[in-house]
Amino acid sequence: MVGRATPAQIKKALEHHGIGHMSASTCNSVINGGMAWFVAQKVYGVRDKFGVAAERGKAVEAAIMEYLMDRNLSVEHVIERAIEVFEAATRGADEAELETERGYIVKMVILLHEGMAGYPVPDFQPGGRQKKVLTNVEGVTAPFLGFLDVTWGID
Repeated sequence: MVGRATPAQIKKALEHHGIGHMSASTCNSVINGGMAWFVAQKVYGVRDKFGVAAERGKAVEAAIMEYLMDRNLSVEHVIERAIEVFEAATRGADEAELETERGYIVKMVILLHEGMAGYPVPDFQPGGRQKKVLTNVEGVTAPFLGFLDVTWGID
């Protein structure tokens, strides 16, 4: 049959391939790699390493989480910590690319350190730091999955 699949057909195909939700990563995979890359990942299990930009984000998040728990940490300490985490995760990557990302780390940490200074110590979820959030979007077959790392009085 040529044409568009019905929502029921889409749901059946997603379930067949074990795709129970969509996420920001799913959307970015399609945007950056196209449908062929999405199919290769989801249907055939092809995996790719995280890029250095993703590692930058993870490093900044780890350092800022430490700051959220201990407001006595200086911005210099938080930058140092983020760089340590980044360096450990990106050994062997292109040095020019790493240098660019290090500059972004410094800028991001300074903004977050200043911007979050007035926030109280966050609530963390029992058994971990993330709260799972599923959102249904009209016209989209599978729900979107996201996570809250910290909350401030939100159930």
